[in-house]
Amino acid sequence: MKDEVRARPDGHRRHVAVSTALTAAACVYYFALLTDGDWNPFGNELFGLVFNDMLAHLVRGEVTIDPAIIRNEAYVRDGHTFAYWGIFPAFLRLPLLPFDALHEMQIARLSCWIATCLLAGFLVAMLVAIYRLSVPTPRATLLFYCLVVGTLFAGIVVSSLASAYVYNEPVFWAAVFSVVFNYIVLRRLLIDDVPLGARDLLVLACLAGLALNSRVLEGIGLYLSMAWILLLTLLGGGLRKVFVPAVILTAFVAICGSVNYLRWGSPFTFMDLWLHVQVLESARRFAVLDDYGALNLLRLPFGFAYYFFGTSGVIELRPIFPRLLNLYDGIEGPSSSFILTGPVPLLLAALGAAYMFRRRTLQSGRGAILTGMFVAETGSIGFLLAAEYLAMRYRMDFLPALSLSGALGYFVLTTQLTLSRRVMSWALALTFVSVVTSHVSLVLYKEQTRPLKEEARLFWEKYQSERSAPRPRAAP
Repeated sequence: MKDEVRARPDGHRRHVAVSTALTAAACVYYFALLTDGDWNPFGNELFGLVFNDMLAHLVRGEVTIDPAIIRNEAYVRDGHTFAYWGIFPAFLRLPLLPFDALHEMQIARLSCWIATCLLAGFLVAMLVAIYRLSVPTPRATLLFYCLVVGTLFAGIVVSSLASAYVYNEPVFWAAVFSVVFNYIVLRRLLIDDVPLGARDLLVLACLAGLALNSRVLEGIGLYLSMAWILLLTLLGGGLRKVFVPAVILTAFVAICGSVNYLRWGSPFTFMDLWLHVQVLESARRFAVLDDYGALNLLRLPFGFAYYFFGTSGVIELRPIFPRLLNLYDGIEGPSSSFILTGPVPLLLAALGAAYMFRRRTLQSGRGAILTGMFVAETGSIGFLLAAEYLAMRYRMDFLPALSLSGALGYFVLTTQLTLSRRVMSWALALTFVSVVTSHVSLVLYKEQTRPLKEEARLFWEKYQSERSAPRPRAAP
């Protein structure tokens, strides 16, 4: 297969160059969206100093945070104030340390933009790698462009860019690590058609560890994937290849567990909602946790309806459970549906999932790895669907499993099936629908976050004023 691709590089080169240009243009567009058109990478964002202050405490060996910076997102235990987010985004602020600028400069926008560009870049790179396996017919090329445009200007990525506030940053970076993880595995097994090497396993272990220390949900999916990959490698006689990645995974778990222990008193607790100041101050939110807990399987159908069909899907299910509003701590708008904002990737993901669970696929070493990864990454989404909060930003948590199965579906469609005129007509129409609906969702999302941006501006002005004010001298 690789020799066949080398024999016809010219048929793909021009289209690959166009996809690269589109990706570059999309990155500029993302920057405009994240900065609301003011092109300031250091602008104000809600809780924009949280990770800055987290780093300031970490370098002193502490996991606490300044109450004045975390404010109503604080968790309080034994008189100490904590945040629940993973620590990786804090270390992105290390370049600010030598300039003593941790409390003078916000880089949340810059961080989210870099993460988004990496995310889009690797998603398109996977499409390019699979496209190169195809005969460059007009229909194959048209499908390739539909997927590139849909990836860059529709779906999960672009509809998530309403803000760079603190809630989004760890979600974006965890998604990056997950997508790069999938890219490496798919590249080796599908494109290069070679087993994962020792160096690949080292990189995959690092990506899983970074994801765990960014956002636990993606971290769990990648850790389960790594456990499966290492098990199959070990059974294949690769003991030497397994040892060092296992040590790396253990080291990252130890880091995460240590932070958890210092925050919550247990290495296995990633967030204790009972300590959240908002929960303690709200009788309704306290009642939700008291009645249904942070995780509850009863929420699964409602969570699925929310992410795949929008808030209207949840409303349609309300007759099943009249106390729906008591089941959730919060249900964020705007309404956004995977069915409308990403129909083509969903169809490819369904095709890829069906291919993975064929007996012939499961019996091959390559198929066993991919199927195990898909089960692990899909299984971790179950925690999200059972959680007490529904939010637009959590759509990003579906990206690892959808990108894995979607890439495999595109591979099957490109290499094993025939693209009919009807298929291409539907692909064009659905891509157009996804671009439009994604931007409608984005506009509504931006309207929802507008008051938060004003809150961020007022906080920054007050904080800077207080820091610059002369302190009264102590009495002699």
